[in-house]
Amino acid sequence: MSAKTAPTLIQQFSDLFNAYKRSLGDYHDAKLGGDSARAAGVCDESLEALRCFCRDVGMLMRPPRPPRRVVHRSQPGYDQDAYDAHCEAVQEFGNDAGAWLAERAEQPKGEQPRPAVCHSEDFRGARWYGTDYTFTPYQAACVKVLWAAWESGSPVLSQSTILDRAGSDGSKLRDVFDKGKHPAWETMIVAAERKGAYRLAEPAARPL
Repeated sequence: MSAKTAPTLIQQFSDLFNAYKRSLGDYHDAKLGGDSARAAGVCDESLEALRCFCRDVGMLMRPPRPPRRVVHRSQPGYDQDAYDAHCEAVQEFGNDAGAWLAERAEQPKGEQPRPAVCHSEDFRGARWYGTDYTFTPYQAACVKVLWAAWESGSPVLSQSTILDRAGSDGSKLRDVFDKGKHPAWETMIVAAERKGAYRLAEPAARPL
């Protein structure tokens, strides 16, 4: 990202991010029927535009997708706490993404910063917030499953789902990662709040 284009990209991100937040609030408050259907369409479009922007500028983080059943307050199963938690996650993404863009705007022209997170094509190698890891084929398959979930905005998966999608016959994810002795265990790959579920770790302060 050059210094010339950085302010434009930062402003573009701000416009897209604020548009998505507005559309999320509009959908939350819309009346059931035609109003909610239109609001849902606008929310989907603004989210997709924001995700495309992130992809086009090389940003690996993505805005979380809204859980529909808890976002629209007139829908059965609506949960105010879950809606508030999603809004907090969206704002956290906005803060992190804005910091990512600002950091790259300060890079001298021609200097390419190392990405905070990346992986090889086969996931046998990965960098997670500045730390590099290597994996066996089975471990890499599990990391690939977790990475796809993280990118989708729904990072938590049950142990059985991870192992099944990775094609493993094992019953414990910990055993796949050298019975918990692999450097990525409990650093890159951590237990989620839900029992028997795991996710890729999100540092409280993401290194850029």
